[in-house]
Amino acid sequence: MTNDKVIEKSLVIRVVTLFVKENMTILEIADNLGVSNAKVLEILNNRQMIGLIYLESAPKIIRAIHEKLRDYLIVNGNVKDYTPALDLKVFYRTEAEQYVFLRHLALTFRLKSESLGFLFRLNPDLIRQNLDKYNAASIKSLHYLFNTDDTDQEVAISEALNYCQRLYEAIKSHDKEAMISLTHQIDDYYVKLIKKKREENKTSDLTFEEIGMLLNYQIKYNVASGRMGELFNFYYVKYNIQASQYLEDKPELKAKFESILNYYNSNKGKKR
Repeated sequence: MTNDKVIEKSLVIRVVTLFVKENMTILEIADNLGVSNAKVLEILNNRQMIGLIYLESAPKIIRAIHEKLRDYLIVNGNVKDYTPALDLKVFYRTEAEQYVFLRHLALTFRLKSESLGFLFRLNPDLIRQNLDKYNAASIKSLHYLFNTDDTDQEVAISEALNYCQRLYEAIKSHDKEAMISLTHQIDDYYVKLIKKKREENKTSDLTFEEIGMLLNYQIKYNVASGRMGELFNFYYVKYNIQASQYLEDKPELKAKFESILNYYNSNKGKKR
């Protein structure tokens, strides 16, 4: 065996030991051994090399590596983040409640089914199936998100994880005020208040704050401006003008709004 192969074998053994037995993260291992994150990941995914080194023990070790790698966000072969799995049962008890929560989480933070699967360690196909089952009224919005929306999933996962961690801390500390506040950030509570207000007084002008809430709702559910006018009793052309004014210093939100306008101006959108 050449010196290079001896060194490579030694590195594989060290990486596997640190990852499986000593529970070090990929980032910690890379720093500890003076190699790149990509190199550590390459070794952990090299089943042939692990098989040659560990022989009869290899299947058990490979399974352990596979399970632990599920805790990592890996994009284009690079480790981007590490997070333990989130437990849906912490947030809601019944399956129906859990998938309504996932619907709001997905649509609010623009999470693909694969990203939801990463956060909660669930099969993306099962997620899609149950989201359709428990959220019939939002199927079109969910399908647009999963099939057409181009939101950066690293950003979406980061924002959703931050939200879930804050909600978890509120639940853990029995902070009811925080729980209610956080829940209302994603469950359309404030938009429902606007709808009720406009049903009582159709001629009232929308406030700047209400325009912002309605815009987020429109983006969340991928709703055409004309349909927004029907839902909330206003003239949609005037709303579009107000929305453009609101978005002048909000480039990211503006891009999402314009994406919806472009979608409904296209042949694909007009068929909906």
